[in-house]
Amino acid sequence: MTICDMARTMINEKGLLKTFWVVAVDITIYILNRCPTKLVRNKTPYETWTELKPSLSHFKVLGCICYAHLPVVKRTKFDEKSEKCIFIGYSSDTKGYRLLNLNTNKLIFIRDVIFHESATWDWKEKEVHNLSFDPPPASNHEENDDHNESTPSTPRGGISNANSESSSPESPLPKM
Repeated sequence: MTICDMARTMINEKGLLKTFWVVAVDITIYILNRCPTKLVRNKTPYETWTELKPSLSHFKVLGCICYAHLPVVKRTKFDEKSEKCIFIGYSSDTKGYRLLNLNTNKLIFIRDVIFHESATWDWKEKEVHNLSFDPPPASNHEENDDHNESTPSTPRGGISNANSESSSPESPLPKM
């Protein structure tokens, strides 16, 4: 597989505009430099150059939706704490990510980011698509075997009306 094949695959996977081909090639080379190769005795080119093993924990999916944290000095009390962006690479100068701010259409370099790698940006409709939701892990009190699933309990601090009809769930959720 060539560098262009890998870049084309990344662009098509997230439905990026063809103008992002330079970014895709840049990330492809960044990834390949951190993959072992026979040319340098099963080391990575990065490892050969720097004599350090590369970390892969910071790898993200090109074109995924992410939220860049806004520092307190750049927002007011009631402003959003993050801005919606798409991931378009790694910063070469500092520790951080290269992002495209979708509201301002400006390039930003930032370290504090939350990624949603399964989400994509629809360039025609200007909205997020394919955002998956992972349910939160079950807490300890839900794992009690004595819990009766057919009658829902009233949450603590909630208002309970004795005259109202109680409803039971049609199908209880499976335990995680």
